[in-house]
Amino acid sequence: MRLRRLGSELARILGEEGGFGSDFLSKGLGILPSQPSKAAELVKELLSDEEALSRCASQSYSHANGFDKIVLLVGDRPSFKLRLHIWNSDAGMGGLESHLHNHRWSFASRVLVGEYIFEAFVPRSNANVYHAYEYVPRDSPGSYALFPQGVTELGSALCFSVTRGVSYFMDYATIHRVNAIKPTISMVLQGPPMTEVSSVFSRLPLSSEPQDHLIPVMCVETLVVKLRAAIALLSS
Repeated sequence: MRLRRLGSELARILGEEGGFGSDFLSKGLGILPSQPSKAAELVKELLSDEEALSRCASQSYSHANGFDKIVLLVGDRPSFKLRLHIWNSDAGMGGLESHLHNHRWSFASRVLVGEYIFEAFVPRSNANVYHAYEYVPRDSPGSYALFPQGVTELGSALCFSVTRGVSYFMDYATIHRVNAIKPTISMVLQGPPMTEVSSVFSRLPLSSEPQDHLIPVMCVETLVVKLRAAIALLSS
């Protein structure tokens, strides 16, 4: 199976010393499909494997920032995930401004089809005021708790359009957001966790007390519908 071989090769590359850094994640991204048609073949292969499809559904969910997070591969030693991020709804394309955030892990990403706007932020006096929250993951994929941390001022430091074929590395601590402007699919290679928690920043208050957010994972039927739509987009 092509996916299984790909997982073995990623484990080999990322298992080398320092496998969490930009060089290793970018090298890992380099062996992944760069053409939409090749990525579509991987998705078709997944659809033909009931066991892999069930495993994928148990890890995949619709993200609060307006995209579907589809987990294709999970590695334990070393820890990594290979995902598709799919923006293919009104909420994810201009209807929802995603929260600023960073991550517990660094990642490398490549846009396969479509376009989004990437923007990075830094602390800056007299900039926009954001409500800050500590993001703590829960056991269920995608579920988390937010703990209010007061307010902070953040200003835009970098903003650019990411289009088909463009790839980049993102350090786990970088505060950023992504907003798709058309139906978009990216492939994301996530490295191992570098910290136990991350941060979320919102212009409007999300909660005044610590609050759990339980996000349901996809059922297989829903995943199949989304993957078939992804194939159509990758093949267009």
